[in-house]
This record gives sequence, structure tokens and C-alpha cells, in this order.
Amino acid sequence: MTYAGPEKRQYPRVCHSFLAYYSPIDRSNELDLTQVKNISAGGLLFTTSRPFAKGESLSLKIRLPGWGNPLLSIGRVIESYPVSQGAAQFYHTRLAFSSIDESDRQKMAEVLNNYP
Repeated sequence: MTYAGPEKRQYPRVCHSFLAYYSPIDRSNELDLTQVKNISAGGLLFTTSRPFAKGESLSLKIRLPGWGNPLLSIGRVIESYPVSQGAAQFYHTRLAFSSIDESDRQKMAEVLNNYP
């Protein structure tokens, strides 16, 4: 999916695959592995095995290059819509970070600046 309109995001988006784990905030011990489709210091788009309701909070652990431990954050679902990959049904879920340490956000922005 390509967007040709003006950029409205506060932070530049990077279209690069990173590994992440996610779970509903009330079931944080039930982590699912995902692949990030694009990411910025403000949020991300990733693939999920089920849809999530707009406004639902998810716990995230994102693996970024050069970080020993994963970045921990909480995000709010902006949109979750179906996509097909062969016979399988997956969902693209857009999320905005709602709870993230500001120093982690700055470090993440620095790491993401190294990607086109």
C-alpha cells in the first residue's frame, strides 16, 4: 500500500521489518510474535492474527538493532483491517504509542534515522 499524499505524521515513518511482541494490556503474559511493517517514534503498523478494536491498548516489546533489551511500550489501536495472504487471514494493525519513556522515544528516533 503506497500513500502519495502529504506527510501528516510528527515523526518520519521507516518501512523496514523489525520483530516485535504484542498482547492485549490485560493479558500481557500472552505475547504473540509479529513483524513490523513500518514504524516511527510515534507508532507502528504490524501484522496480527486477529483484529483489534479501535482504542484498545496493547503492550509491546520491540526489538531494535543495537539495543540489548527490547523497547517496552503501550500503544492504542488506531485501525485494524483484514489482509489476505493466500488462504490465511491476517490483519494490519495501526497503533500510536500512548505510553513510552521519552528517552526511549528519542533513542528509537536516532536508530530509525539510520534507515531509508
